[in-house]
Amino acid sequence: MTTYRRFLTFICFVFFSVSAIAEEYTFKMDTVFTSVKNATYARLRVIDMRSKKGNIGELNTGALNRIKPIVTEKPLPELFSSYYSRMITGNRNEGTELLLVLYHFEIIDRANGGEIGTFYFDGDFFGGSNNKYAFLGKVDSIYEVTSGWDVTQVLLRSTKTKIGSLLSRYALHRLSKDNNFTEQQTLGRREQAKQQYPIYNSPGFQKGIYYTIDQFLNNTPIDTPFIKSVQQPWDGKKQTYFYYPNSKGKKGKLIKADTYFAIYDGEEWSVPGHFYAETMRFKNGEFYANISFRGVSDKATATAAGVIMG
Repeated sequence: MTTYRRFLTFICFVFFSVSAIAEEYTFKMDTVFTSVKNATYARLRVIDMRSKKGNIGELNTGALNRIKPIVTEKPLPELFSSYYSRMITGNRNEGTELLLVLYHFEIIDRANGGEIGTFYFDGDFFGGSNNKYAFLGKVDSIYEVTSGWDVTQVLLRSTKTKIGSLLSRYALHRLSKDNNFTEQQTLGRREQAKQQYPIYNSPGFQKGIYYTIDQFLNNTPIDTPFIKSVQQPWDGKKQTYFYYPNSKGKKGKLIKADTYFAIYDGEEWSVPGHFYAETMRFKNGEFYANISFRGVSDKATATAAGVIMG
């Protein structure tokens, strides 16, 4: 191959690579109509607490699975608010307000290469007016869809439908008289709620097996002896297993993942994964873990990062 051809090949490669990355998909909420008669809340306002306010995910499209960042046609709070007014309450502005404190919103298309897509929504809903709000509920969920051919369009449709469903459901939520939150206090509700649990404010974590979530929240594990075994297979991903000791103090019965909530060995947290224990970290006042789980398709496994408790 001549120098000229090599140079031309290189330029073409760079051009197509940049084009594949630079192209964007614009997410709109104009195809899902959900009319709610006698909605309790006339309008929706969104306080955006997301750490990343740029794109809301990415798509893997076409035969080459080109990556397309997903952007919104207007800032996400405006997108939700305008959709709520146009499609749910019919531009009725009088009355009380539905307030959404949004912490996470992400669309991930085929993260593991299989035809599985996930949509993650995390937020607190409040209702009220005149700076007096009642807590209505929390949504912290990963929604998963699959397709036998191309999951991308299924994922986009399902995401829009689920948003419409969530907003419609809270539009009808009964108006509470317990309006004990100011707008500023709604932003600290989660942190305040955690303070009642010792695991978040104890001077140290207790070593042991936390069989239930109550034991975890109260920082009161069962002080059962266990043996931790860490394996490092060919792919380099750490695999952690826990065993009860046998009569000789060696590895005995495997502690199955479906029998405990978390284990703390004095230095590191572990939570059950699909095949083996996964590491959980306490960072910025919250517990996080990367969990691999079996998807709706037996042929693929999806991966999600999320808050264990909050």
